[in-house]
Amino acid sequence: MSEVRLSEIICDGYDEYWRSHKFYRVIKGSKGSGKSKTVALWHIHHMMKYPQSNVLVVRQVYGTLKDSTYTDLLWAIDRLGVTKYWTHTTNPLKITYKRDPNDERTWQDIHFRGLDDAQKIASIAVRNGWLNWVWFEEASQMTNYDEFEKVVMSIRGYIPPETKLWKSVTITFNPWSDKHWLKARFFDTPHKNVLAMTTTYRCNRWLGPDDLERYHEMERDCPRLARIVCDGDWGVSEGLV
Repeated sequence: MSEVRLSEIICDGYDEYWRSHKFYRVIKGSKGSGKSKTVALWHIHHMMKYPQSNVLVVRQVYGTLKDSTYTDLLWAIDRLGVTKYWTHTTNPLKITYKRDPNDERTWQDIHFRGLDDAQKIASIAVRNGWLNWVWFEEASQMTNYDEFEKVVMSIRGYIPPETKLWKSVTITFNPWSDKHWLKARFFDTPHKNVLAMTTTYRCNRWLGPDDLERYHEMERDCPRLARIVCDGDWGVSEGLV
């Protein structure tokens, strides 16, 4: 196996996220900030580091997962150079880490669910270990706070200290509206179990000159929209679109 240095493949500005064990880790960010790729790398790296850990990935619509988080996680596996240890299926969507390919008792899974089929979320069970990490992607599409909380409650139960595992919910989204429940729940009032952060395209060192020029044009020509798209600031609902 070739050596991969995490510092060379993780976007800038994500150190606190990478090291945090807080229950909620919430990242609002501009387009192109690298948040989805960074979160994908985190989950693949940490599943391999911590036996018996399992992951649930959620979006509002199940059909959108294959071309977003599923693809990002497969990219992360390849980027870390560990493809031969993982398998994946599309029906159903699932990615499996085979710590020992010959012993199913060592396998760890990434499950994918959509809030458009809540029953399937309620019925998730892992074959080994615990379902201890959840990733909500494009959370700004989730308008029903109660549905979000029902999923969060799915990571419950006692985890023995010797496993060194912890429970955590990662939430990533573009902040299109300052009226969304995400703002009031995670950003308006600090909580000790919440890491709430903002990232921008400036965190992504792999953007090309043409990409950067488009951001700079927006900052020059459409400063109000640029506060959202470029700076990851909250959108104001009236008259913006």
